[in-house]
Amino acid sequence: MGLPFLGYPCHNVGACALAGNEPVAEQVEQGVHSVTPTRRLPLIALTMLLVAQLGCDENLVGERPDSGADVPDSGLDAGVEDDPYPGEPYGGFLGDTVGNFTFSGYINDHPSEGPVEASGYVEGFTLQDIRRLGTYDYALINVAAEWCAGCRIEARQIPNLYEGWADKGGYVISVIIEQDNGTLAEKVHLDTWISTYPINYTMVHDPNNFISPSFGTDVLPLNVIVDLRTMTILNKVYGEDFAIFETFESLL
Repeated sequence: MGLPFLGYPCHNVGACALAGNEPVAEQVEQGVHSVTPTRRLPLIALTMLLVAQLGCDENLVGERPDSGADVPDSGLDAGVEDDPYPGEPYGGFLGDTVGNFTFSGYINDHPSEGPVEASGYVEGFTLQDIRRLGTYDYALINVAAEWCAGCRIEARQIPNLYEGWADKGGYVISVIIEQDNGTLAEKVHLDTWISTYPINYTMVHDPNNFISPSFGTDVLPLNVIVDLRTMTILNKVYGEDFAIFETFESLL
């Protein structure tokens, strides 16, 4: 005797329950093996069972994640935080990739924030933190020392220049590396520097001594232009030379 079409059985009990159907009960009657549901399935249940038949554990639709779901806070500024820092090898010559140096000091993300000393002293600031801002394409790394007369001149020149550079994608970070006697500069020397000059850009010292071994600093000031997208060194000038600032301006 022919049996009426009752739909597709689901081979996964959980999927059947999800479809709104009780597990099927099997019976043998007059030598005929038939499948009888405990109740008639609505049309939508049959559709869901079809999906279950194809593969109950697969997401065949590829649903978009719920836009209302909570997303853990990464703790990072918005920007290129998902863009990892370029890998090694690192170097200090033209065309090399500069390492992700770590500094301590005072951070200004934009000259509009005013005197940098108001930002408060922080430790563990890296070049990757500049990239994470997502608003700058190039960085000028200015290297200074207490004993360097040319560095003091640049500390007066750069603040006005930075006013125009920042809105065009140019970031400035200055690193004071040595005190008057040539030893490593500490926080007290950094504090003296920023209280002497009208610094409105990020100003740090280098407690781990990354700069000198990487670039060589027998002659100062030193200015290094870096492409923040690749961290490639584009230009590097020792000594007081205003042309490096013009070069930086031309990139923006």
